[in-house]
Amino acid sequence: MDTVHSAVVMMQWRRLSATHSVDTVYTFTGQYPAAWFYVTGSTETRTRLYRMGINKYFDIVKEDFDIMGEHQSEWEWYEKGRDYQAYAVHRKNQ
Repeated sequence: MDTVHSAVVMMQWRRLSATHSVDTVYTFTGQYPAAWFYVTGSTETRTRLYRMGINKYFDIVKEDFDIMGEHQSEWEWYEKGRDYQAYAVHRKNQ
């Protein structure tokens, strides 16, 4: 990922509802379209909860966002149901 021209934002989403998180990402990337969100949990369980949230809204947000997952220290395009250690989300060009 090219982060030279992007703002990198680390968020901890545990206190936000999934709907609020999606709204937050849309709002923030509307103002900062070059930004990447980097998301990881402080535990494997929390990271799994993030994956569940992404899966829940994936069919909706995949039209507007590029979503990548870190699997075995390599970044790849997100696949539903696959285990990842972290996630990166970027607004597609409009």
